[in-house]
Amino acid sequence: MAFRSSEQTILDKQMSTIGLEKIPLREAASRLMELAEEVVAGTEKVFTMNGTAIVALVDAKRLDYYHELERKEGRRSLMLADAEQGIKDAHEGRVTSLK
Repeated sequence: MAFRSSEQTILDKQMSTIGLEKIPLREAASRLMELAEEVVAGTEKVFTMNGTAIVALVDAKRLDYYHELERKEGRRSLMLADAEQGIKDAHEGRVTSLK
């Protein structure tokens, strides 16, 4: 799966798993239905392999919310980049007044 640059930036940041229930992947496979019900009730889960967090089980509604936040952040980043370029262009005399 290819990631957009804003997604990659978010992924580069260390996700805190403090306070989340960590479950070995082998155990999770046999308890998936139970774990899914707990997640829908509000508890996120992190699956581990050899003690390292590798994936998370998150409620689908919450995942949609996370994606919407990501889209909004991406739009803000584009607007900021455009504003920065406009300021740079103005300082370097590449902007003409409409007056």
